[in-house]
Amino acid sequence: MILDDTCREPYDGPILGLTPPLEAAPLLALLLTAGAGAGALARFLRVPRVVGYLLAGLAVRFAVAAYVERTHSAEIDVNHVTGLAAEPLEPLVDLALGLILFSLGAVFDVTHLKRVGRRVFRIAVFDAVFVVAGVTLLCGLAAIASGLFPASTGIPLALLLGITALATAPAATFLVFQEYDAKGPTTDTALTLVGINNIVASLLFFLALLVFIELGIIPAGTDRSPVLAFVMVTAGSVGLGVLLGLILSIVHVKATPPQTFLLFIAILLGLSAVHELLSVNFLICTLLIGAVFANVAIDPERLDSAVRTVGSPVFVAFFALAGYQLHLEELWHLGWLGVAYIVARFAGRMLGCRFGVRQAGEPHSLPASFGAALLCQAGVALGLANDLNNVWPGPVAATFHTIIVGSIVVFELLGPSAIRRVVLRSGEVKAITLMRRSRATPSSVEGDSIPRIIAGSLGRLFAPNASATHVDAEHLTIRHIMRTNVKVLPAAATLDEVMHFVEQSRFITSSSWIRTGDSWA
Repeated sequence: MILDDTCREPYDGPILGLTPPLEAAPLLALLLTAGAGAGALARFLRVPRVVGYLLAGLAVRFAVAAYVERTHSAEIDVNHVTGLAAEPLEPLVDLALGLILFSLGAVFDVTHLKRVGRRVFRIAVFDAVFVVAGVTLLCGLAAIASGLFPASTGIPLALLLGITALATAPAATFLVFQEYDAKGPTTDTALTLVGINNIVASLLFFLALLVFIELGIIPAGTDRSPVLAFVMVTAGSVGLGVLLGLILSIVHVKATPPQTFLLFIAILLGLSAVHELLSVNFLICTLLIGAVFANVAIDPERLDSAVRTVGSPVFVAFFALAGYQLHLEELWHLGWLGVAYIVARFAGRMLGCRFGVRQAGEPHSLPASFGAALLCQAGVALGLANDLNNVWPGPVAATFHTIIVGSIVVFELLGPSAIRRVVLRSGEVKAITLMRRSRATPSSVEGDSIPRIIAGSLGRLFAPNASATHVDAEHLTIRHIMRTNVKVLPAAATLDEVMHFVEQSRFITSSSWIRTGDSWA
């Protein structure tokens, strides 16, 4: 219920002028329609579609807020009302996030981990040290110097901000790589780091809260032991994720793909409903379901293809709803502490990944700006902010929430474009992918004009037996479909080197060998 500031009476009226059961439906329709249009516009402007979806949701929020202000004479909390309209769609958010985390869990496949090897863990260590230490130091100085909090409170707050800064938005990062069909060491390393960073950030955050409770910085609750809570977040999440992954893998062998997919959706929705009751982490559970399925299931691609097909409209709704829930007004409340958080997270991520790449011995495989691929931040950080509010309610949690929400606006709008820049510079996007995007304009679809498309459709309608003809605007060559960041094998390589090369390559098949001078690719 919304309290009217004028009459102090509860506001129970319809939010969009409709009866309450129908309020979620028109909002979802608006988000999907705006998302589809913004996605096409983003393609024309050569920016990731994720940015278009976010801006579409933001535009829908402004439109709904304007409508509420115009149709209700009483002074009401417009932000609360517009947020209330999206609450019935929360299961859709969990479903989309679950689908993405499940797909992301495949990066923990044993074969994939052998391929990325030690370089990922070395980069992860340097990234974590630079991000956590940099944000903690700068935010601690800003909190104490600004007089917001004393050192006894400002330093724990800064440490929690530093740990949260390590988290990376899995949805935006994964979808941008998928949109550009990127494949190669940069893509593999970035997606693996997304999974590792989010798991480490979640565990370190709960561990820090446990330490603060033991030190008396945070008052201990009386409902349950903090040690038990930490054990459930770690061991409980891992155990439940492994169990559900094994069940899904067994069913996948015996059932048809549609039946397996239905069970998978039921698992995600059920886990979304009970994870708080069981005190387990939704992110860790879903990642482990995907990891176990990728390692145990027979022919896991069958389910992956169904996820990609059904997930498209769900992902559009997810990001449009994320844009709808962005709070631009929080940018004005960031203050020096919020600015310090944004600057320190950006600098720490860029420097940490650069040093990590050098120490891993991969300066030629990964671009110098690799850290920009890990800038996105959203749901995981916001979930940690909500957890802090449950454990330590008060001014510290309110400040923490304001900083995280405000920084999410910055990183979610700028992060996808940064990922695009990194993946293009790495040479892991096929030229044909970029050609198709550049040829699509508001008056064309894949190079054909709208009148020509209409004429062709009418021709097929009234002459169904006529053979369809298609003339390409340009002839394609090998360079349009090949990736540039591909390692080659010397012709003088030993058998062991050949087998190692084949084992670690994700592009090679039995018929894909090409002789290039004194080497094979």
